[in-house]
Amino acid sequence: MAAAVAVTVVAVVIAATAGGGAYGKLLFAHVMDRPFLYYWALETKKDHYDLFRYTDESPKDVEDLAKQVGKNARGWFDVLDHPNIGLQKPEAPRFTGRIAILIDGLSFSATGETTSLFHFHKKAVFFGEECGAGYYGNTSGFIVMATLPNTRIQVRIPLVIYTMAVDGYPKDRGIVPDFPVSPTIEDLLAGRDPVMEQALRFLEKK
Repeated sequence: MAAAVAVTVVAVVIAATAGGGAYGKLLFAHVMDRPFLYYWALETKKDHYDLFRYTDESPKDVEDLAKQVGKNARGWFDVLDHPNIGLQKPEAPRFTGRIAILIDGLSFSATGETTSLFHFHKKAVFFGEECGAGYYGNTSGFIVMATLPNTRIQVRIPLVIYTMAVDGYPKDRGIVPDFPVSPTIEDLLAGRDPVMEQALRFLEKK
């Protein structure tokens, strides 16, 4: 990644794990030319939930939620210590070329977060199908595995609302690509990637 490079294609695939947001913010920081906000807020409605009694996790792990949050003005609880909270700094080297991002329905979680920032700050052009993530964030973070008492079915329940520092987009849509491209079954069988092909053609134009 160097400023001398004229164009690039970013196929955004960031692990949907607890650490995914950190990598997404780092990627975005290499294209920004000024300080920026990544999250508006990280919140949970409570610092203790009744469902905790249905988890096999240790009492210490469950109690960790209360240690990581503090009550805010509207009665919810803010996550107190996260590397993506607050003003973020651009990173060097900064990439100044054109960026095309490939998205589809499997672009969610940390990938959805990062694409929202690229879109909001107009740092990329998007190809493919509508992003599977909500534009304004997701619920993830502190995740509890609860075992339902009657059926014994296990359910992973995320408890932290991640709200992105973006605005001005429909609340009921993921990012709609600038250039819609939907691979066909024939493309898949032939090993063709029409989304990547169109993105490359776009970037090759002067």
